[in-house]
Amino acid sequence: MINILLIDQEPLFQQAFSRMIAETEECQLIGIAENSKEAFEIASRYHPQIVFCDVVLGMENGIALCNLIKEHFPEITTYILSNYCSFQMIRHSMDAGVEEYLYKPLSVYTMIVSFSHHSRKLLLKLCIRFINIDSPLFAQITCNLFQFFF
Repeated sequence: MINILLIDQEPLFQQAFSRMIAETEECQLIGIAENSKEAFEIASRYHPQIVFCDVVLGMENGIALCNLIKEHFPEITTYILSNYCSFQMIRHSMDAGVEEYLYKPLSVYTMIVSFSHHSRKLLLKLCIRFINIDSPLFAQITCNLFQFFF
């Protein structure tokens, strides 16, 4: 089971993300934080493997928060979520140790591809589940294509 922490202030996105994660048997949303204090409390208590963090958190900077998370919890894989496309923000994210800069709205397919970096086995299961593939061989080919193009 992969434990996930979402750091985001938008209630609609929180609900959509929660539903998307709930549909995967392999992932568990261990908490939703709206600021750095809540994020550190949840991360310290539940030890997520993956953190999805909005780039803008009110007066806080999501990229700086991901940098702090990586300093205190280097084993956590962090992803930035954003409505903004800015080369400078992407570069700052990568400098902060963020795995990927993902654009909202986040689709199931984007999530599948981002998880491919975390677990090839999970990627295969998610491909089979969300693409409704009955053939494991076809699922493997599809997952390979996801990894090739993304």
